[in-house]
Amino acid sequence: MFNWRITKYNPIYRDEFGRYNRNEWTSFSEVGKIFEDKKLTYDDYIAVEDSYVGAISKIMEDLNISSLKVTNIERRNNKFKPSQDCEFYTKEMIELYSSIQNNDFIGRREINQLSRLVLRENLWCKLNNDETMFVHFGYDYYMYIGSQKICDTAINKIRETSLFVEEFASPYDNRDE
Repeated sequence: MFNWRITKYNPIYRDEFGRYNRNEWTSFSEVGKIFEDKKLTYDDYIAVEDSYVGAISKIMEDLNISSLKVTNIERRNNKFKPSQDCEFYTKEMIELYSSIQNNDFIGRREINQLSRLVLRENLWCKLNNDETMFVHFGYDYYMYIGSQKICDTAINKIRETSLFVEEFASPYDNRDE
């Protein structure tokens, strides 16, 4: 299986142990804070989030996959308050948060909404399509994708965005256990 770490973090700023050494935002909750002398705006955040969601879609397109299975779902109720946060969440995102269950198969539109909920730390889950593809989300805005196919076309398209793609095994991959 081919494995990638897909992030907004430029690898040139990693030390010899792989630690990232710049002060950059890592969470939706940091919108409005200052990083590298620049305030993180909602629009800046959404642009990056769109790139992550687009990366998943590009891999799915390359593999001709229309749905993924949701597993290991964990809701983080203490962080998500739809009545307070509704200006940042669509009606579909709020409904999906309440209705999504383990082993649900969801299409690309729902994957888009679910990925945003995960990236915003409202819930956590894994996405997969048997042995063809998986998507894992890590802490601090890390995303890992695995595929049976190299997906050169998709990977090149992702690299044309603001994201960095590195060959890297997911620390959340426990298929061999």
